Amino acid sequence: MKKALPIISLIVMMLLSAGCGKDDTAVSVVGGADGTTATVVAGQAEAWEYELYIEEINYSMDKYLTGYYSARYALAYQDTAAAKEYVDSSIEALGELGKTVSPSDLEDVHSKFIDAVGLSKEFDECYIDYLGYIEKGDYNSPEVEALIAELNAIRTKMDEGEKISAAWFNVLSEAFSRLPNGEYKSYSSKLEYLWNDYVVNGELIAGVFYDGASGDLQSLADSCLSTLSSIEDMDVPEQMEPYHNDISEAITMEREFCQAIVDILETFNEYSGLKAEDMPADAQKKIQERQKTIDAYYSEDNIEWDTLYNAVCAAIDYADAQAG
Repeated sequence: MKKALPIISLIVMMLLSAGCGKDDTAVSVVGGADGTTATVVAGQAEAWEYELYIEEINYSMDKYLTGYYSARYALAYQDTAAAKEYVDSSIEALGELGKTVSPSDLEDVHSKFIDAVGLSKEFDECYIDYLGYIEKGDYNSPEVEALIAELNAIRTKMDEGEKISAAWFNVLSEAFSRLPNGEYKSYSSKLEYLWNDYVVNGELIAGVFYDGASGDLQSLADSCLSTLSSIEDMDVPEQMEPYHNDISEAITMEREFCQAIVDILETFNEYSGLKAEDMPADAQKKIQERQKTIDAYYSEDNIEWDTLYNAVCAAIDYADAQAG
């Protein structure tokens, strides 16, 4: 699959000298004649406060996501002990996020983010207990069944509300909107996260195919398709449109590959219990065609392997340049 980008990490310049000692209710304009300006109105913080807030949130989200994805890899290769360590790291990061304080005008969106953080932390704390039993080979005790029920209940709450990634995007979007040309950094941050999420699921698919990893192929392929759609449907600053169009064009082969996996698995489910050679002719033909798509995707001769990756990198680089 494609290469991952470094998960979002911002270097923030704390411009303490700018506006030091000024009244927070003052009205001023931040920016220059050549770029989008951000108007600071009554109740808004100074620019450096939003930058510091973004840096703090992203630092801990980086730590959380690293633990989350690393735990998924560990579990795919049946390393429960390592998975516990990674989940523990995620819990620590979620605890840090729960203590963050937002600028006063971001309190509403920040509170929703903190609610999502709290549910994720509650889930991971329960999950690490569950992994402790699994590590000992205990899969069916009453304690394990109780933990599974609790995990399902928390998951239902998470599904009914705003998931942590969506709440994070909303926080970033609101904070960046207070900064000059912030829409570009908001775009690049979201694109970077979605791309990394796509790569993780894609690499897990390859692990199932080639490396003996465990995993639900259909769920992984569905997740990839959903992420590709999320990338296509992003809010795109006007100057970014040519770059984003390149991404949308390059997504085609990735989508065909993921859809081929889904189609094969759905066909086998439809004719459950039958070998491929015993299925109706149209089903056999469908499987053969989809398998060709998968084989072509993994072929060393596939010159499109890096096309989407390069388009994503170009878009992020341009957006970051516009954001200054």
